[in-house]
Amino acid sequence: MRRLLALLLVVSFVLGGCAASRSELDISIPMAEHVTASVGKEVYVGSIVDKRVFEFNPGTPDKPSLDPSREGGSEIIARAVGRKRSIYGKAMGDVLLREGQTVETLVAGTIRQALSDIGYKVLTDESQIKENTIIVTGVIRQFWTWFNPGPFSITLSALIETTLTVNPPKNGRTIPTIVLGHHSAAMALESTYAECIEQVLRLYAEDIKQQFK
Repeated sequence: MRRLLALLLVVSFVLGGCAASRSELDISIPMAEHVTASVGKEVYVGSIVDKRVFEFNPGTPDKPSLDPSREGGSEIIARAVGRKRSIYGKAMGDVLLREGQTVETLVAGTIRQALSDIGYKVLTDESQIKENTIIVTGVIRQFWTWFNPGPFSITLSALIETTLTVNPPKNGRTIPTIVLGHHSAAMALESTYAECIEQVLRLYAEDIKQQFK
């Protein structure tokens, strides 16, 4: 029992030191192994706006927040995707996307890739829009990863929720999408956070594909 307690204290010290720092992740946009032939439709993905609500000291880890001891601001918020925690669940350092990558660009890029995978011609310039071009815009309601401590392993959960507006030539429609993923591991390393986020992005991409087929 004493040896176990000592081990837990050492692990707590090591994880606490890492958890207090701010981490940056380089997240890859999911790509399909097999791409569908052209469906003869063009799509332009416009503004995908981050509308997440951050709280100063949320009561549960699934609510977005930032480490109050570190520099914040809109640039940091745009890249924030989680908070690290000690083995006791105490919120600590921030988990950010790498510089140059934001939640908005990551979600928009995933939507573009998903539509390309199922045969849409994705326009890259607004000037290319024609009368029959499908235009997709939307808002990000939730995009967050949180830590669930356990006695022998931890679980990371990631949630993405968006509301997309699709404007085809004759009438528009709204597509609400919410996906949740879980990832179990021995320790909450930066690579573990990245794996969890990329896993839920794949689920999100699959949902988008189903909505547009």
